[in-house]
Amino acid sequence: MPRRLPTARPHANGGSMPWRQRHAAIYSACTGIAWPLMCAQAWSAPPDTSTTGETAPALSIAAQPMLSSPRAPTNAPIPAAPANGDVYLEVTINGESTKQIAHFVVTDAMIYTTPNELRDVGIRTDDLPPPGTNGLIALGTIPGLRYTYRPEQQRLDLQVVDARRQPATLENIPARPPMSASGTGLVINYEFSAQTNSPTQYGLYSEERFFYPGGLLDNKGTAYWYRNLHRYVRLDTTWSHSNPDTMVTTRIGDTISSSLTWTRPVRLGGAQVSRDFTLRPDLITYPVPTLAGSSAVPSAVDLYVNNVRQFTGSAPSGPFVINAVPAINGAGEAVIVTRDVLGRSVMTTVPLYIDSRLLAPGLTDFSVEAGFLRRSYALSSFDYAGDPSLSVSFRHGLTSRITLETHGEATRGVYNAGVGALLQAGGAGVLNLAVAGSAGNGGDGSLARNVPVTGLSNTTGVPVGIGFVEGTTNTSSGGVLPTPGGSGAQWSAGWQWHLPAVSIDLQAQHATPHYSDLASAEGTPVPRTTYRATLALPFRLFGSSSTASASLVGLDDPYYGDSRIGSLAWTTTLPASTSLSASVYHDFGDTGNTGVFVALSFLLGGSMNASVNAGSDHGKPLFGAAVTRTPDYGGGLGWQVQTSRQNGQQQSLAQATWRGRYGDLIGSVANVGSRTYGEVDASGSIVLMAGDVLAGRRIDDAFALVSTDGVPHVPVLHENREIGETNGAGHLLVPDLVAYEPNHLAIDPLGLPADTSVATTRLNLAPQSRAGVLARFPLRDFTGAQLIVVDTAGKPLPAGAVLTQRETGKRYVVGYDGLAFIDDMRAANAFTSTSAQGPCEVDVTFERKGGGLPTLGPFTCKARSP
Repeated sequence: MPRRLPTARPHANGGSMPWRQRHAAIYSACTGIAWPLMCAQAWSAPPDTSTTGETAPALSIAAQPMLSSPRAPTNAPIPAAPANGDVYLEVTINGESTKQIAHFVVTDAMIYTTPNELRDVGIRTDDLPPPGTNGLIALGTIPGLRYTYRPEQQRLDLQVVDARRQPATLENIPARPPMSASGTGLVINYEFSAQTNSPTQYGLYSEERFFYPGGLLDNKGTAYWYRNLHRYVRLDTTWSHSNPDTMVTTRIGDTISSSLTWTRPVRLGGAQVSRDFTLRPDLITYPVPTLAGSSAVPSAVDLYVNNVRQFTGSAPSGPFVINAVPAINGAGEAVIVTRDVLGRSVMTTVPLYIDSRLLAPGLTDFSVEAGFLRRSYALSSFDYAGDPSLSVSFRHGLTSRITLETHGEATRGVYNAGVGALLQAGGAGVLNLAVAGSAGNGGDGSLARNVPVTGLSNTTGVPVGIGFVEGTTNTSSGGVLPTPGGSGAQWSAGWQWHLPAVSIDLQAQHATPHYSDLASAEGTPVPRTTYRATLALPFRLFGSSSTASASLVGLDDPYYGDSRIGSLAWTTTLPASTSLSASVYHDFGDTGNTGVFVALSFLLGGSMNASVNAGSDHGKPLFGAAVTRTPDYGGGLGWQVQTSRQNGQQQSLAQATWRGRYGDLIGSVANVGSRTYGEVDASGSIVLMAGDVLAGRRIDDAFALVSTDGVPHVPVLHENREIGETNGAGHLLVPDLVAYEPNHLAIDPLGLPADTSVATTRLNLAPQSRAGVLARFPLRDFTGAQLIVVDTAGKPLPAGAVLTQRETGKRYVVGYDGLAFIDDMRAANAFTSTSAQGPCEVDVTFERKGGGLPTLGPFTCKARSP
């Protein structure tokens, strides 16, 4: 309860001045002056109500300049309040209760409180001067705030402008789920292929992945048997550990170096420490505009982005901020709609431009690698460069519009460094600029010996991964390649602008002849010039969505030569789930290299679809047709038949796919020209975990092993979809979980034996990437029975009566017809209860026979012995 308000201070004559007389005296004293602050405070000071018995009216103080008078400093020392000035009051803001009680100090001149109390009730204090030595702030000195003190109601009413209030936060971003501890086990993925060529050839890709709470050890390789070539090639071996709290991943072994859009990554063996934002799916890494509004009364709030509703919630009165991530990339328009209880709506429109390549202000991304460059990837297991290499990438969100980048590389004979930036030009798109330089003698790589053969893609679409093939020479440029080394430079510039009605992408990069990097040190020359220009125009044609695009791509490469290709494309969606596309391309460096293509695809019902295409390539006609039935995710049969003619050669394929619980099996027959051959492919996984060995589909990411403590044939659900039953050991393998995000697993209690109890039927798991987690549903058998209990007149005990078991002290409620469920039956059981005849007791002997839940009785509850 709030404490009693302080009494009035004694008057000069020894008594207390009534509040009416006191206010009159203050008014007379202040007449003729310009209402200084002290007079205003005295006029509004708390009245004397302790000695007169009169009811004081509510008093109000406004934190506004008093006409033209000079205002007292807001950080002036505040006199120490008497101990009896402490009160605890209910607080309202703009007529709405905060449902909070705050601590205040009341004096004759002012009401004080601490900054923490103000923040707790939703008042901003970040722009206020520091409080006095006693830590208090005078409410009457806070701009944008007025108050009315109502002592008779033990309440303080605040009138606050929106700028002084802390905005309410509305969000649809899911909270970060608690991480599930990784289990310990081994996953073996495999893909086997056998082809009836001449002679028959076999191939096997395998991955061995050992996981435990401290990390993950992974090995990948390929084995093949063909003619006299029987060998196994190791691809990658890596130990890794990820920390979601710091968003840092450490890798030791084979890895791919970091890269930016203007650098080239390489494969190397060594160590890598990098930021990994995928460890925190709840974190928004790019700048998102603040979507804010205000409502005079509590209202419903809807957020529409490009006419699509993306958030619905409710807001209290006052300002609010919506922390919802607009699902767009590029320009758009957000509309905030607030509706009060009477249905009146207010719309606020906010222009947006979002680019996920930018980093949010203060956010840093980095990657550091050190090791030895990998050579002859996929051809040799242990071919590494003899000299160590270093690669460093760093990105930082300077502001919501500027992201800075830097990158450096070094090895013997090659030293490379550069800087870049992403600049958002308001709603006019994003510019990217970068410049880099290199120095050194070029290392000991041989351009004629090693050339790139493969590439991967990271999440931003940047080509990553470089491998090498031995014994290849350049034929497109006369077999003479420039030797890397010396000093060189590279610049890169681009502009991307995405609007609902148009999308523009311009990008160019140029390097001087002697510019080099880690890849060129091992024999992959830097392209001299690359550029692209793309224009896309979405529109509607006859009520259907369509897109027209044009592009020009150019490449000047020391190995591949020059190429300039222009293309036009058009796609449209037709009724009945039908799509039509047409495209044409031309190579400006080869006048005979021109192609025209038209394709039509449509659904045949269910999971079947068909497609036909026709066109011309290099002046030669081509044609193709295919019908496909995709197997269901839950399992089943799929098939495909297709035929095509290209370059005067006929090709046909018939393929069947069986997707089962333990993997996928594919059989196909192909005819190419006059040659016919067959192929069989099988893929799946073997998991060793929790003392069991299980087979399943291929597991590329996180998975769970469901355990029901040895209870077999229990139905298991993943995201409310039944996926199988536990095996004889009470286990079921659940693949395809999403790492670091909530995954919902459940068991169907209706599938449990009647004499089995379970503590929980649902689990929410957030597993680590590519690791397994044990999803344990603790089940236990119990010795139970249903008892029918009647009184001495043979009538069932009334519903709601309570049976108390003497042996355990447990209490059981009797239902209709005198039926009571007992979950802890002993060989001899004694129960006490109350019947219509008074207190009674019943004795029950029990012998368990088999499983199930028996119904016993009726048993008579007899009057208790005296």
